[in-house]
Amino acid sequence: MNHSRLRATVAAATLALVAACGGGGSSSNTAPPPTGGISGTGFAVGIITGFGSIIVNGQHYDISTATITSDGLTVSENSLKIGDYVIVTADIMSDGSREARSVELEEAVEGLVFSVSPEPGDTRVGSMNVMGQTVIVSAGTSLDNFSSLDLLVPGTDCVEVYGLPNPLTSSIDASRIERKTDCTRVEVKGVIESADTGAQTFVLGGLTVDYSSAQLVNFGSEQPAAGLFVEAEADLQDVNLAGSSMLASRVELKTQGISDDAEDNDEAEVEGYISGCPAGNCASFMIGGVQVQVDQGTQYTPTGFSQADIIDGVKAEVEGSFSSGILIADEMEFRSRTEVRIEATIDEVAGDTIYLLGDSGSSAGIMVNISDTTRVETMRTGGLVTGDFVMVNGTETADGSNTVEASRIEQDDPESRVLLQGIVDSKDTSAGGFTLTILGKTVSIDSGATSCEGLDEQPLDCASMVDRIVVGETIVKARGSWDAVNMTLDTSDDEVSLED
Repeated sequence: MNHSRLRATVAAATLALVAACGGGGSSSNTAPPPTGGISGTGFAVGIITGFGSIIVNGQHYDISTATITSDGLTVSENSLKIGDYVIVTADIMSDGSREARSVELEEAVEGLVFSVSPEPGDTRVGSMNVMGQTVIVSAGTSLDNFSSLDLLVPGTDCVEVYGLPNPLTSSIDASRIERKTDCTRVEVKGVIESADTGAQTFVLGGLTVDYSSAQLVNFGSEQPAAGLFVEAEADLQDVNLAGSSMLASRVELKTQGISDDAEDNDEAEVEGYISGCPAGNCASFMIGGVQVQVDQGTQYTPTGFSQADIIDGVKAEVEGSFSSGILIADEMEFRSRTEVRIEATIDEVAGDTIYLLGDSGSSAGIMVNISDTTRVETMRTGGLVTGDFVMVNGTETADGSNTVEASRIEQDDPESRVLLQGIVDSKDTSAGGFTLTILGKTVSIDSGATSCEGLDEQPLDCASMVDRIVVGETIVKARGSWDAVNMTLDTSDDEVSLED
């Protein structure tokens, strides 16, 4: 894969790093008050990236008069956290602002942790099995009430997972995971893969659900069947970890997406993974449970993308309006997976930009731009300041720009080492060791001391690893020390690896 082609260029919007209303730490802008009358209805399906009142898919929604619900129960505004997956229904005002009527919190799965698989040497990321569902935990996942996967105890801990389902991989791309302090009920939702009406069981992911004694809601005279989207609930005591099964007390047939609520000309912004297009280059497909259609008027971003890039498993955001229950796409933005990761101390804050890994505190460092789509999570009220240690995820704006558009920035406790991940711009094997350039920064590797790995944590000698690097395409993650000029890897605790 040519990763450089997947780098998105996002126009940086004005972002004041100020204290915000809502939960989940401080974040971005305060939206201007709306004026004028109502011009239409709008929907948003996606992840909360900031507050003011809330920001979803880069759009501000005033939630001061909205009804906020979770599992059908009304909750307070403080229940909303950065990283939550929500469905917003709003009035579009004549001045373009949006006043939310309702905000629905939609967790992907809530229940017992069956197993965890943290990455060696980077236990904050990896994967986990929650109630038989595969959950992908990336550097862009917000972790609440725990800081790394190895702290979770399978068979004991319960979590609540928010994120985007990926039908291609039958997994959940987690945006936020919260460890629960009390856990008596579990909840799993998804599309039934197979069903046995005789045994009164069906399969969701890797979980077998026994509905023989469950209350069936919205089924009428029908039974659970393959292809139906359902939500199954059970008491924790009725979960069988060893058998990856549960005895459900309630199964509800649900409508996926917003199409049933949308009327002609209603606007929508939907984020998710493409499905229904296995061969690619489709004019019609599904995303976030919504049927989408593109045509000659659809505009694609980043530059160079087109209908030919539409295929199952690709992450995207679509904006448009509904016609006969189908979302006609005016704009479609392809969302690349995170290429860039940086963990370092902020050298300078300049408006909507922070600088990292600079030369003795100057702005010669890596420029990180913050926009309305950036999830900013701080440990205190207020914005980021010089000296804060942060974890940054994002994409490089263009080849060789050394500028990052941040998708997520989290303030963390200071560490003695730094982390840098990105596409390798150059490599040098002629200096008795190995030297890489990533985002304009020199990474010096002592092959005799540094731990080197290939893809999927495959142990390699450093020479073999460097030999596999294709300049301009291969992503490398390095963790080592920073001397205000270069990054050095020269101890057994330092590590460098190839990344997918």
